[in-house]
Amino acid sequence: MIPSKVGFTLFEMLVSISVIAIVSTVTVFSFNVGVEKQALASASSQLNAMLRAARGQAILNGTDARLIINFDNSDQDKFLRFVGIVIQDKDDSTMWEAVSKGAFLPQGIYFVPQGNKVGFDSSWSSISPGDQLSEYRSTNGSTTSDAVMKLPYPEIGALKADQAGDPEWICYQFAPNGELDYAVINGSGGGIPPFSNHIVIAAGKKDNAGKIVFSDNFSVKGIKFKRNGHTYAVDEVSVL
Repeated sequence: MIPSKVGFTLFEMLVSISVIAIVSTVTVFSFNVGVEKQALASASSQLNAMLRAARGQAILNGTDARLIINFDNSDQDKFLRFVGIVIQDKDDSTMWEAVSKGAFLPQGIYFVPQGNKVGFDSSWSSISPGDQLSEYRSTNGSTTSDAVMKLPYPEIGALKADQAGDPEWICYQFAPNGELDYAVINGSGGGIPPFSNHIVIAAGKKDNAGKIVFSDNFSVKGIKFKRNGHTYAVDEVSVL
């Protein structure tokens, strides 16, 4: 009796290939999600540490200090990813000094700004959208997002603020007593900011035109400011 040949039929092979493809896709997706969450957690810790350092610089030097976030979309490497700390000259409010060389947020993680320099696709939350955006204001009682200064950071030495052609930076300012303060931009601002000031960071991707687009509003973290200048991280931006 001739034994029958043992092997896979074409149908069995196709089923096996399909199962392998599905498992591989799920594994890669899970790995990417894990890496993304780790990068977000790292970025949140990094920002919180730099905020505390900026507050400490304000108290130590007895002058205003700012955490600044790059807002110059002509420099795509630094745009919404490069963060630094500057302190104000006690004798000249237009002059600032860099107290750090600055640092990049992890790859693929960006500060989520107000305004139209970034994009949001249909999967970004449409419920209470203000909670999904960072808030930074310089003018008392205003709802405009105008806490943006120009500065040639991170050059060493005294830096002249708000000169034409210099990169723009979003500002969070601490007063000499360590409290959160309105940033004075071009002579406008000052006073105690609202409790709503906060930072939102999220995973973003570049579209074909190079514009940063945020899509998954679940891949976000927030940092909330207390009026005394202390900060704390939150996982659900809806509580901001």
